[in-house]
Amino acid sequence: MVLINQCRHRIFLLCISFVLFYTPTLTGQREQLEREIGKLIRYETRIDFSLVPGILVGVIDGDSMYICSFGQRLSADSAYELGSVSQPVVAWLAMLACDSLGFGLEESVCSYLPDSLCHDQWTLLTTDQILSQQSGLNRFPPSVGGGQEDGQAPYAMYDRAKLAEDMRRANPHPDAYAYSHFGYSVLNWLFDSVGGMEVFAQRRCFVPMKLEQTSWNVDDHDVATGHGLNGSTFSPWHVNSLNPSLGLKSSMNDLLTLTDFFCDRIANQLPPWNKMQVRETKKAETDRTPQVVMGWYLTPSKKEWICYHEGRTGGHHVSISFQPMSHKAVIVISNGALGSGQLCFLVLDMISRV
Repeated sequence: MVLINQCRHRIFLLCISFVLFYTPTLTGQREQLEREIGKLIRYETRIDFSLVPGILVGVIDGDSMYICSFGQRLSADSAYELGSVSQPVVAWLAMLACDSLGFGLEESVCSYLPDSLCHDQWTLLTTDQILSQQSGLNRFPPSVGGGQEDGQAPYAMYDRAKLAEDMRRANPHPDAYAYSHFGYSVLNWLFDSVGGMEVFAQRRCFVPMKLEQTSWNVDDHDVATGHGLNGSTFSPWHVNSLNPSLGLKSSMNDLLTLTDFFCDRIANQLPPWNKMQVRETKKAETDRTPQVVMGWYLTPSKKEWICYHEGRTGGHHVSISFQPMSHKAVIVISNGALGSGQLCFLVLDMISRV
């Protein structure tokens, strides 16, 4: 308890310091922000820069954006593996795809699945349930994780035929929360109906938003070098049919643009901010059935909702948290799989006090 109080005291002092020195001029703001984040890294996290060589922190505060680097200097334009952070981007694209096809999110996934895969509970599963992690499917398909995969490329051989076979063997449980890469992989067939996921994403999102480093098809040489749990270099993952859940790559600059976009788009999708809703959301978190909106996880802060997601691959870790109503967001990218702990939330808490 003493240690917890000491940590809280240090965070309070850091926040007060940030408020006192946070000037309205752009000159010096980034430097001051970098110093305060550096203090959080030093005193409130357990980041080992021998295992996680470098960290990028991106901050959105209203109309202003900042990028700070710690440890090994990382480029804000390099491509990094997003892992599970692929999901909220894919959720948005899936909603656009359904709209363009005239499919309702509440319709059965059999609207776009092959007839051979529409059996039993699959006929009752909806796209909305997949996007909100309410499919009741296992985290990974049944044939994944049997030990035959290469540790440097664990899902490279998991193709569409294997996915289809796993779907014939498995049965979803609609409306039951279960964090599921398996569920998101079903969206492959949805994107087939609109010309393919990469083509559709480039046409409807990446090109219009000028996201030049965001893609599933990034050459390994163009992906920033990652580091595994022991600090050794780790090759980029190839995830094949799990691409909708794990395969997207992006840069810090592109993620700032995307997160700024999501801040605006998700605000009117959130539940009302009141005591009853906050209690229900906290209870759901305690019961390990968190609420998911447009692919983002939802948790209450002291005064508004926080949307968040994190992703880990063999060599990278990415976390994003943002407050849509106040338009404040934090993105943390590390070129080490161990990641940065709670740094994303610590920084968001700090800037939300300003």
